[in-house]
Formats: sequence, C-alpha cells, structure tokens
Amino acid sequence: MRQDIYDARALEIMECAERGLSKGRTATKLGLCASTIRKYIKLYGIEFNPTPLGVDALELRAAAEKGLSRIDAAKLFGVSYQAIHVAAHTLGLKFARSGTGAADNERADAMEAMYRAGKTLIEIGDLYGVSRERVRQILSKYRRLNANDGGRSVRTKIEKERRRAQNEAECYKKHGCSTAQLRGLRKIGRAMRGEGFSVYQTPLGAFRNQRNNALTRGIVWDLTLWDWWRIWQQSGKWDQRGRAGDAYVMCRFKDEGGYTIGNVYVATLRHNSTVQPNNPYRKDHPDFAKVIELKTRRNRGPKLTCSTDDCEGDHYAHGLCHRCYSRERKRAQRRAAS
Repeated sequence: MRQDIYDARALEIMECAERGLSKGRTATKLGLCASTIRKYIKLYGIEFNPTPLGVDALELRAAAEKGLSRIDAAKLFGVSYQAIHVAAHTLGLKFARSGTGAADNERADAMEAMYRAGKTLIEIGDLYGVSRERVRQILSKYRRLNANDGGRSVRTKIEKERRRAQNEAECYKKHGCSTAQLRGLRKIGRAMRGEGFSVYQTPLGAFRNQRNNALTRGIVWDLTLWDWWRIWQQSGKWDQRGRAGDAYVMCRFKDEGGYTIGNVYVATLRHNSTVQPNNPYRKDHPDFAKVIELKTRRNRGPKLTCSTDDCEGDHYAHGLCHRCYSRERKRAQRRAAS
C-alpha cells in the first residue's frame, strides 16, 4: 500500500479522535478492525480522549461558544445532563449558566432595558407571562440590578429632575436668578433679622417695598430681584443703605423714566434730593411746597384710638380697633342669621 494512503487513513483516524470518538466507534465509522486502529495509534502517535457517550467534541465546543447552557446542550445532542457535564470537564469547556442561553440572554437584555427605562416588575412580568418575583430574580441574578437601578426609582428620579427644571425656569422668570441664588438671599435676610433688622431692611423685603412704592407712584418697574440685588452689590453700598442724608438709595437718572437697567444707579439720599432736577423734594422745585405740605398733613395730629371703653387699641375702622371691629362684625352676622 502506498504511503499517501496510509497518511490519508491516519488523518481520518485523527479527526475522529479530535471529535471525541472512542477507538471502537472510530473503527465502526471507518470500517476498520480494532487491531488496525491500534496499529495506526502506535505508528502515528494518535491520542484518544473519548467524550462520554461519544458526543462529538467539535459540535459540543461550538454549542458552548454559542452560549448554550448544559441543559440546552443535553437536549440538543439527546444525552443526559451528566454526560454533558463530564464532557465539558474533560474538554475544558465553559457553558453558560442555566437560564442564560441565547434566547434567555435576549429576554434578560430586553427586561433590563425596560426596567432601566422605568417599567415596573409587574408590567414586565405581564408582558412575558411570568410573576414579578421571577422578573426580579432574572434581573438580580443575571444582570445584577436592584431597586435603585430602574422601575419606580427611575420614574421618581425623572420626575424630580423635571420638577427641578420647572422650578428653576419659574424662578428665573419671576426673580431672574436660580433657586440656589434665591435661597442665598433668603439666608442673608434671616441672618439680618437675627441681628435685629426689620423685614424691610432684608434683601427681599427692601426690594418688594421699593417696587411697591414705585408702582404706587405710577413709575415703571422693570427690574427683577436679581437685577436689583446685582446693582446694589456692584455699588458696594448695600451696608450703607438707608434714609439719612448721607445714606445710599437707588436713584433714577434725572428722576425720569422707570426703574430699568441703565437708568438707575446708587447714590446718597442728599444727592437724590438736591441734584436731581425733577425730584420734588429739591428746594427750588416748583412742587416742593406741595409735597412738604402733604407730608406734614400726613404726620399732623394725634393718633386715633378705639372708641370702646377700657380699650386703647389703635383706630382701625368705624372708630374701633381691629379686635373690637371684628367682634362687632361677628355679632352683627349672628344677629342677621337668627
């Protein structure tokens, strides 16, 4: 027999050995006797490591690389789970854990995506026809997810972020600053109140008081809280704000126009009353006598008190203080109801 025939037959025997076939199954498949197989083993040094029950090693390795579990491989080759277990140990194969095959991996990936998007365990379980506990087990065991990684927790986080963004937008629209900046102004106000200052001397109180006075006088007010505060901070005179002659106030240029950016600045009250050409409190202003008379008239006369006997409360309405007026009003209402 020619050498090339020997070599070809030896190659076939080697392929069977690689596939995990035993010597007897190799002889049966190639139509040779057992002694011929032994002769080739001796001449060519072929090593046989048969897998249990003669499972094809190459196909078994391919099944492991595809991500099948040992249970799935046993069903595929029609052998027992123990046979696949021994074969995997013999050949050094690593199979996926049970329940994480290709189809199960796809389902687990979909469950993870839905859970991270905010779907609850019950909603995911209803989709796949399993219980919420089974969904939790799959996500916990195979994807290492907990309650903080998805579901209602994600919905809560998204809702918090949405509300925070909405609050920020409303704060910028109303006050011209962020919520953190507004909290900073309120903190300054609380510290000032603790030191004995009145609410009208705090940043928010002073802003509202000046704005309301301007609107009462019919002057346009186009400054947000943060615009107003920034003007005071840039002037560096906030601590010297007041009503004394050398105290600082917010002035309008020539005492004309509204309180808008570019038309206001911080200067002393003496400057605002004497230099501003349109300020009625300037002595040579044509309306100076009128405003002084009105101011004196408002301060003229003693303060009225309650007309009820043994009550010294300040006058509120109809000659009564606030407490007595409220009592009389409730009595009148009860009389009308009866």
